[in-house]
Amino acid sequence: MTITVRSITIIFFVFLIIGFALPRTSYSVVGTDDIDAETFYRFEKESDNFFQQEREVEYQEKLLDQLREIKGTQAVPQKKKGEMEGMAGQEPKTLTKEEQEKLEKEILQLQLELVPEKRKWRDRIHTQPYMGTTFDSNLYRTRKDPKSDIMIKTGTLLDVDFGTSKTQAEFQYKGMRITNIKETKQSRWDHNMNLELGRRVSAKTSVTGYYRLDFGSNQTSEIKSFMERLNQTMGTSLNQRLSQKTEVRIRGDYGRQDFLDKKTKSGSSTQSQFGPELAYYLSKKTAVFGKYNIGFSGGGANNSNRATAHDFRGGIRGKIARKTMALVDLGASIQNNRGSVGGTNQAFVAQVLLSNQLTGKTKVQAFVHRGFSQAVETAGKNFFITTNFGLRSSTRFTRKLLGQIQLTLRQNAFDDAGSLSKASQTDTIFSMLLRMQYDIRKWLLCGLQYDADFADSTDKMSEYVGHRLSFDVQGRF
Repeated sequence: MTITVRSITIIFFVFLIIGFALPRTSYSVVGTDDIDAETFYRFEKESDNFFQQEREVEYQEKLLDQLREIKGTQAVPQKKKGEMEGMAGQEPKTLTKEEQEKLEKEILQLQLELVPEKRKWRDRIHTQPYMGTTFDSNLYRTRKDPKSDIMIKTGTLLDVDFGTSKTQAEFQYKGMRITNIKETKQSRWDHNMNLELGRRVSAKTSVTGYYRLDFGSNQTSEIKSFMERLNQTMGTSLNQRLSQKTEVRIRGDYGRQDFLDKKTKSGSSTQSQFGPELAYYLSKKTAVFGKYNIGFSGGGANNSNRATAHDFRGGIRGKIARKTMALVDLGASIQNNRGSVGGTNQAFVAQVLLSNQLTGKTKVQAFVHRGFSQAVETAGKNFFITTNFGLRSSTRFTRKLLGQIQLTLRQNAFDDAGSLSKASQTDTIFSMLLRMQYDIRKWLLCGLQYDADFADSTDKMSEYVGHRLSFDVQGRF
């Protein structure tokens, strides 16, 4: 299949027409309060593949060194000609029986790790039943009279990979029942579903797509009460390599958020974004890029808060240092509020992700996000600028013991009647998470987790402190 510049132009205009045809009743701004899940998923996938390739190269080098040592030829290329002639009559290095057995085991292990992953069906389907309990010191995230509660969580995770050498197809479902001991009215079901699709059409052309569903009433920094809602997002992307150094991507996304309670149903919304991206590869694994997105949104009672957004962004993604992957996506977002909010707002927006494999057992990630988002529960406020800084790390202390830590700092600056120049409310939230996980068996693990939120605000009623302690047991099949 050959794709020409003319074909790309036609495809771009098809995306443009589809974008205008999609419903435009969404938030009063175009944006999210965190890095979008698809960007994070793709970055994680690329990082894992990159680190796997780095490990394979190291394993191959180590294997060759050990084979040279057995044959007594290690470091010969570094010797001078005269020295090499002097070594001609030397016998290969003799290893003791214990050293030989140890070396053979290491080589066998390295060879097994270099064998390509088998594509048997039993290796493609995984289930992970879950049971746990959580104590929450401040269930409703309030300053005065916080209510504590104990929650029992039971559920399962199903992960299926039915892709081929040219096709990516991954399905993941997570269902959980949360039972509150005291506040029984907050007992609920949570459902999450992810579907990732991809197809390599030719050596230069690939397409990807995704669909995500989230049903439940989980709390966020934006929605602190337990509002039952249904979130759905979907999108597609065409990736075309124009030359050895250049690539064009055309991506479109559509999202919908439905509040299921009659009292909050008027807040239901959708939003769509699409646009082209041009990338130039500095190396095989590193590219700089520039892109433009146009987005539409509305939402609120009688679709009063409609907006059009224009995003101009650029940055770098890929390998930036040894064992380090990055996505740096910076730019400006111009939001034209066409509903009752009115006015035009501009803001600096950013998505930054860094991932570093410090050692074979320790991984560190950092992320930054800044963008527009909707203010659902803040009376008299229409939207806010949110800025997030995060750091997380995981390390395997022993073969069975894993530790994780995550620190996040978030600031939300709310608008006042459509003007961000005078923020009517600013919230600052510091969150931390600590987790220890122990593998009892290959198919069974347990975890102990502590996480907490500390919220400060110019509106004293929005301040709160919450602590949560959890213990869980999970199976792996």
